[in-house]
Amino acid sequence: MRDLFPLGKVWMTEMAVPAFYAAEHLTMTMHGHVVDQDGPLVIVSAGMHGDEICGLEIVRRLITEVLPHVQRGGVILLPMMNVYGFMQQSRYLPDRRDLNRMFPGKKSGSLSSRFAHMLSQDVFAEASVILDLHSATLSRTNFPHIRYTDGDDKAKQIATDFAAPVTLKVSSVQGSLRAWATKQGIPTLVYEAGEALHIDEASINFGVSGVANVLRAMDILPGGKAPITEETSPENATTLFSATKWIRSPEGGMLISAVSIGQHVQKGQHLGHISSPFHIRKSPVKSPVSGVVISTLTCPWVNEGDGLFHIAYAAERSRDMRLDPIETARV
Repeated sequence: MRDLFPLGKVWMTEMAVPAFYAAEHLTMTMHGHVVDQDGPLVIVSAGMHGDEICGLEIVRRLITEVLPHVQRGGVILLPMMNVYGFMQQSRYLPDRRDLNRMFPGKKSGSLSSRFAHMLSQDVFAEASVILDLHSATLSRTNFPHIRYTDGDDKAKQIATDFAAPVTLKVSSVQGSLRAWATKQGIPTLVYEAGEALHIDEASINFGVSGVANVLRAMDILPGGKAPITEETSPENATTLFSATKWIRSPEGGMLISAVSIGQHVQKGQHLGHISSPFHIRKSPVKSPVSGVVISTLTCPWVNEGDGLFHIAYAAERSRDMRLDPIETARV
């Protein structure tokens, strides 16, 4: 793909995406700066889900703060992949599918499948490294953290260079960009931070500095390893975990939380309680593991079985080393 763009200068282009009823001609914006053909090519993508806008702002800042300074290889930035969802402030594509469950897609499949196929073949296939930026869904917020696939040593090193507050080495979800790219031998990190349809300055700052850290470590940007800052000082060093677990509501009601996002918790610790809007009873919620709260609700109203807290922890058994997605019902 890098052969298609001019060498040695910052560029911007529009790539046509599959048409739908509301727009016959719809395009996805790409920004880049490719210095040479032989160096690494890093692709930073945002907006896999159209309502996740922290990543969009991270990329917007990278366009002005990073692209002009590329000295080796190349960097390609995708501010908003899911332009369909962005137009409608929606997580999903027009056919109500999640783009991050459709990779690698099919050329003759559904709209979502065709879009995933176009992205995997025409955009990501030549990447040396992929950094994919995400946020939590509506009514939840994520503590800034990095996810990489367990067993991928190259991705592990890149995650170390990124230096997020929390790092997860976990299996990837089938159909995701990370799962497909890892199978292709492309080290891929997923950065999770903030909440859908919200701008969170701390999440954005960690994202910008993390991407820059990776690019400096790869000598794509000048300066070598990143200097120690307030965010990357030893007392704020990243913590590595190998599994996550959603703590679900025992009943419907209102969550009264006793912990905050990013907080370390112990097994058996009181996390909060569910209060009934119709009775005086309270249902306590306790943590079944020791770890860090990486996601929590921003809206307290919950149904029975809703995810309340997402906790990253160190798995004691290899079969537990996985990501527990909120979309997956665990029996």
